[in-house]
Amino acid sequence: MRAPLALLALATFPVGLTFAQAPPQSSEKFSEEMEVREIGLVVELPESFSVLKQLVFDPGDVLVSVDGVLRPATRISSEAPENWTVAVYVDKVLAPPETVFYATLGLAKRSERLAGLGAVEVIVADPGPSLELAPNREPLRIRQALSDLSGRARLHQDATAKASPPDAATLRRQCDRLIAWASASRPPGPRLLFLVADGFPVSPEEQKVLEGGETAAPSERSAILLETARMLAAYGWITVPLPLREAREAEAMIPAQADPEIDRFRVNHSGAGKNSSSVPPPTQFKRSTPSAFRWGAAIALQIEPDLAPLRTLVAATAGKLVGLDALLDPLLDNLAGRWQLWFQAPEPNEGRARPIQVQLRNGTRLRTRAWLRSSTPEEAAAARARALLLSATGRQEGTLPLRIEPGTSGGRLVLRLTVVPLEDSGPVAPGPVRISWAFAADEGTPQVHHEMAPGIERPDQEWSHTLTLSVPPGAHRLAVAVDDLARERWSGRALDLLE
Repeated sequence: MRAPLALLALATFPVGLTFAQAPPQSSEKFSEEMEVREIGLVVELPESFSVLKQLVFDPGDVLVSVDGVLRPATRISSEAPENWTVAVYVDKVLAPPETVFYATLGLAKRSERLAGLGAVEVIVADPGPSLELAPNREPLRIRQALSDLSGRARLHQDATAKASPPDAATLRRQCDRLIAWASASRPPGPRLLFLVADGFPVSPEEQKVLEGGETAAPSERSAILLETARMLAAYGWITVPLPLREAREAEAMIPAQADPEIDRFRVNHSGAGKNSSSVPPPTQFKRSTPSAFRWGAAIALQIEPDLAPLRTLVAATAGKLVGLDALLDPLLDNLAGRWQLWFQAPEPNEGRARPIQVQLRNGTRLRTRAWLRSSTPEEAAAARARALLLSATGRQEGTLPLRIEPGTSGGRLVLRLTVVPLEDSGPVAPGPVRISWAFAADEGTPQVHHEMAPGIERPDQEWSHTLTLSVPPGAHRLAVAVDDLARERWSGRALDLLE
């Protein structure tokens, strides 16, 4: 069985096919191996779905459409997903210290619930991602790591400081780093991403594009956010942005509820003797019915223009926008109540993102991620190449055993790319190799180029390819990455260009 990413399971089952000849001749049996590929999704049923409907719910009640083509659902389960990959990704460029403080503090208080989902890792992007806590299921260590981050953020809080909105170049750099991190190989199973970042002002036109109400060409920032949302969904991350507000504000938004312990205290200490019959029974004080306005700030999270960039990530990944500490527990309850659905997948190794839609036969949409992937999409490869340009020179990323040997010929740059023999990971469907490269200059966004090459047919044999490039004027750095689409392994590094 090939180890997949997100909730993808790939298995090969021997299927016996029997062809009976006309009697009285004896039948002959033939065998062949059929590759059966299933993709698993985490889906959220509508609140109106009754218990009775859940009892009789089966795969035949669900329609799964990938790229507009119906795919048969094979299994469905009401059991809560297990063994989540849980990540807390703190982007200190996109989140001011106040947001980091409240978000990490809120998660630290729920370390036991997080550990109950699965292994938790903590990453800090400042500006590049570094590992604060390796995947761990010990609540104490999770709480300590998050509390340390919260404490450090509190030291840098400035109530009067107002973070400036990121320009397109800054947003691109941070989103590329996020995509490169999110596309790394991880164990199979559901994935949950707590993204500590804040929103920022957008124009009315950008807001319409981000929230799907406008089909005009998106701005550069909008295009970056839509691509990031697509890649997070394609790699199976249920994304929960955490632009948390101050705790006092959160408490003001929770509807008041009667507390039976307080009412009992008031009855027992009302001043009336136990045997007195002349004193009427004490009045049990009840809090007034909460007004809708007390939920105003919670509702504002869904309509506030500055949070449109984060709502874009939520919509594509079937996540939740959590801007109040009090909404963290309902979120975790919601995740525990989601179902699992499996269906037959399209052919692998195309290397692109595919739109997906899941609905009931009556047309009711089920919330799930909006994108799948067949191997590594081109957008993910491009984000990796751009992220390599920001990393240390000579530092190689990825798990593919790649050698890059630069040279020159006729005034052009010649790169000899070699993949040494791999450990055999079992049979895989054939697929090509994608080579991606980008030059960095003093100005402008690096343009990423791609080239397809014949695949690595036998892992025990060396694979090589020669890439000949013309260096553009002003370029001082080059990033090169090689993707084995069949095995979903890649590697690459940045090279400084000599004068």
